[in-house]
Amino acid sequence: MKNHTPVQDKDFEVFIPLINLFLFNSSGYPKFKSNSENLSTSYNLAQEFDKQHPIEENGFYLNILYTFLVDLDDIQRNSISNIILKNDGYLAGMSRIYAIDNECLNGDSDTIFEENILPDLISFNKSGTFNKNILLYLIFHFENIFDFEFSNTKIITKEQYDNLIEQLCATKDFKYGFNLTV
Repeated sequence: MKNHTPVQDKDFEVFIPLINLFLFNSSGYPKFKSNSENLSTSYNLAQEFDKQHPIEENGFYLNILYTFLVDLDDIQRNSISNIILKNDGYLAGMSRIYAIDNECLNGDSDTIFEENILPDLISFNKSGTFNKNILLYLIFHFENIFDFEFSNTKIITKEQYDNLIEQLCATKDFKYGFNLTV
């Protein structure tokens, strides 16, 4: 993809259209006339809503995620699967959540992963079937998309956009987000 800050791990480039959907209601790369671009009204409204409600109640946020997921091709799904598989913190957290939800607290996390999480990733990768594990990863990865502060709430500069892309198109550390005690 041209015209943006290169991301360190090419798999993460799959998230650039998603970020654009959030910011501009379009997956295409912004034009940046006069070195800035208007943020969508929907983004501004969702940002205000997010200040008072948990992210999972933000209909705009969830709608964008679903819109993004349905339009993915095989290569894009493979990139997302690779991103998830490389994130040990997320996988460990999901194994613990699965163990708690299913009351198998003495379960081996490798077995839980192999029997419950990996099949979901394979199904997503092969047929595009998205599920709780895929959706939760995206929710957690992009949960702070509305926390970015821009010098003007209605526009984003090219530099701000590049910084946002750099931050969101990188591995997220989930070890603190899954600090569960059993």
